[in-house]
Amino acid sequence: VVVVDPFSSGATIAKLAGSMGYEVVHVYSDDNHAMAGPKGLKASGESLAAVQHDARNANEEEALEATLSKLKALDVPIVAVIPGAESAVELADKLSACCGTRGNSL
Repeated sequence: VVVVDPFSSGATIAKLAGSMGYEVVHVYSDDNHAMAGPKGLKASGESLAAVQHDARNANEEEALEATLSKLKALDVPIVAVIPGAESAVELADKLSACCGTRGNSL
């Protein structure tokens, strides 16, 4: 289970997914977000990995492909992509569409 921006209510989602036995991957949509990084709130619970999306890359398709590459390199099935906060909705939808999981149509 990928949780994009696992802070705020996303921390609860990530923790719940982990307690259900899923491997949880945290994806951070923007390292400039006030809640991201070491000074921000951290997600609750264990995660398999944390992936930083490069929101500063002007080429959005290239940035998305780089994030997908990082996720695929983890070699775990992606059964869901869930936005953990409002800031995560757009990236979660794009990742979901590329991973073939449920999401909003783009």
